[in-house]
Amino acid sequence: LGPVETIHQNTIYIGYPNSGKSKEITRLKNARIVDLTKLSGPGELWNQAAESNDMPSYKFLVIDHFDLFWQEKNWNPELLALMEELISKKKKKVVLVTTVDPTMAFSQLTTKTKDESNKDESAPKIDAFHQNRWIMLLSNFTKTYHQIPAATKKWAKKVRMKYASQ
Repeated sequence: LGPVETIHQNTIYIGYPNSGKSKEITRLKNARIVDLTKLSGPGELWNQAAESNDMPSYKFLVIDHFDLFWQEKNWNPELLALMEELISKKKKKVVLVTTVDPTMAFSQLTTKTKDESNKDESAPKIDAFHQNRWIMLLSNFTKTYHQIPAATKKWAKKVRMKYASQ
């Protein structure tokens, strides 16, 4: 069994950029995959997650490229609210596909305070209430790690070429 076949609960699927996580996760059965890079805005999240006559039901909602948007002020509350709704009320399972472990990232966020003058302006900020909601929600997730591709040299060259061109 590969890592995808072992997913049966809320899971954070972590791996290197461009390592094939997105392709691998398509093997997950009974899943709807939402690639955040393909949405025009956070409001589309709810449409993608909705079950209706037009959209078949699913057990897992996979949120691909989670790490690219969770820090953005427009996306953060929508992602949080959607995940709370799916897990708590609809009893769905959520899989976050990411290059960054969000449990570590959320616990280290700079918390907004009344006196912002001594804070690092480049650091993402979130109020303590939302930070605590994220930490509590993510405590219900297990972590699974995407394996580095067997052709490591070829994969490393591909990654170097992609980032060298930016």
